[in-house]
Amino acid sequence: ADDEAALAAAEEAAAKKAADEAAAKAVEDKINALPAADDVATTDKDAIEAARAAYDQLTDDQKALVSEEAAKKLADDEAALAAAEEAAAKKAADEAAAKAVEDKINALPAADDVATTDKDAIEAARAAYDQLTDDQKALVSEEAAKKLADDEAALAAAEEAQNFVKGDINNDGVVDTKDAMLAISYAKKNSSPKDDAQFKRADVNGDGVLDTKDSMAIIRAAKNKTEIK
Repeated sequence: ADDEAALAAAEEAAAKKAADEAAAKAVEDKINALPAADDVATTDKDAIEAARAAYDQLTDDQKALVSEEAAKKLADDEAALAAAEEAAAKKAADEAAAKAVEDKINALPAADDVATTDKDAIEAARAAYDQLTDDQKALVSEEAAKKLADDEAALAAAEEAQNFVKGDINNDGVVDTKDAMLAISYAKKNSSPKDDAQFKRADVNGDGVLDTKDSMAIIRAAKNKTEIK
């Protein structure tokens, strides 16, 4: 009776060992079929999660039969999958952010059609672009970035044209003695306008020369508080 019991126990242990080894091998084969960590992509998610679920369903005795190399590979693949999913999520977010800004830029008028009434839209597009990260800015097309810069330049020109006052050399909104003194200095060649815009405001007769004709007209306008036509 004792021998029969011992035999039954031995057979049960052998059957359990065989079953444990088979279960462990099935899981190890599933793990080994996974790609190396360096090659893991988000498309491997289902296979990696299935291998983890299979491993977690093993008993402790069965888990002990799974090689350390296989267990490490599964852990490494899970870490690689998490990194790939994070990178994919960031890429999608970056692309969405860049597209939103590019759409905002593309909705702006062409530079030739820009008017001062487009100021808010152009400034909003610039603010949106400037808030992008460097990675997101790199996803905005060169054409869109150039269009934004061109529209900004066109807006500056439109605003300057709107605010242009002949004779208001210092651009303070009024033709006065300060402008007259600058005009006299230019006519005498003692100094020169700081930029093209200032030159145009000083060249009141538009002949391309800053001379006494311009200075006299500015002096009269300053004295009489009249507008130079």
